[in-house]
Amino acid sequence: MPRKQYKKLSSALIRQCLAEPQMAYSTAPSNSGGLSDFLARVGMIKQKPASWKELFFPEITDEQGS
Repeated sequence: MPRKQYKKLSSALIRQCLAEPQMAYSTAPSNSGGLSDFLARVGMIKQKPASWKELFFPEITDEQGS
């Protein structure tokens, strides 16, 4: 998404999204297996990664991600 489109978001909408109780914010990735399953199924990647750790920088691989 081009940067110009981000400027159209109101600060009230951003605050509402951040306060959404169903959203979780963490430094550890979550459900990346579901994303990689989808990307492999639709042909965006050739092969599903064996682990979420293959998708991220080494600095966060000690986290309890998925």
